[in-house]
Amino acid sequence: LFGSYFITFIVVMFNCLAAFAIINKKKASKYIAFALTVFVVNYAFGCVAISYTEKEYNSENEVTAAVLQGNVSSYDKWGTLQSSYERYLELSLEASDYCDSENINTDFALIPETAFPTTAMEISDGRIEKTGSAFVVSKKMAEIMKCPVVSGVFTKIDDDEYNSLACIGENGEIYGLY
Repeated sequence: LFGSYFITFIVVMFNCLAAFAIINKKKASKYIAFALTVFVVNYAFGCVAISYTEKEYNSENEVTAAVLQGNVSSYDKWGTLQSSYERYLELSLEASDYCDSENINTDFALIPETAFPTTAMEISDGRIEKTGSAFVVSKKMAEIMKCPVVSGVFTKIDDDEYNSLACIGENGEIYGLY
């Protein structure tokens, strides 16, 4: 309701009340009662919010995504890149096989930011040039998965490189670039 700072405040307050209860034995019951009140109110609000959200849920607007997390070490990812490429292609095959066996129609596949920390595209004079192995691997993943792949890549615009998010289709078309 009030954002991450409020949640942090509640967590810290609850822990401080628990610590005060341990330190001050005479007022322990008051601190525990207040801490439990904070917890119960927060929990009740969460339950009400979830039940309200579930009532408003419309399954017709459901989107199915395959989320692929390679867990490639930083050394390998920022080094040769080959192990990262191989791992994500392997995950694409596994996810595609699973979706086919379970009759799941995947709308898109999502891979993490900087899964391929290399330039995938260059933009100059408003034209996008698909360069680099990161683009080729993302396109191959889209072919394997039979759906667009949303991939974290680097894009070179003029002489500057930007951390970007690209939606790449099976035929190499770029549906979106941010």
